[in-house]
Amino acid sequence: RATSSTRCQKCLKTGHFTYECTGSRPYVARPSRTKQLRTGAGLPAGGGRDQPSVELPDEFRSR
Repeated sequence: RATSSTRCQKCLKTGHFTYECTGSRPYVARPSRTKQLRTGAGLPAGGGRDQPSVELPDEFRSR
């Protein structure tokens, strides 16, 4: 049984489950990946491309 705090994943309203929903899906505006990268919001906390995340083995390094 759905409680008053149960949130539907389809219409984002409370009081019912997703499979019981008769409402329509609302439009949720989100920034594009390009905007995230330009503002720095999409980059990892370590600074991005300055340091590799793993150590490169010697056999793959350029000579």
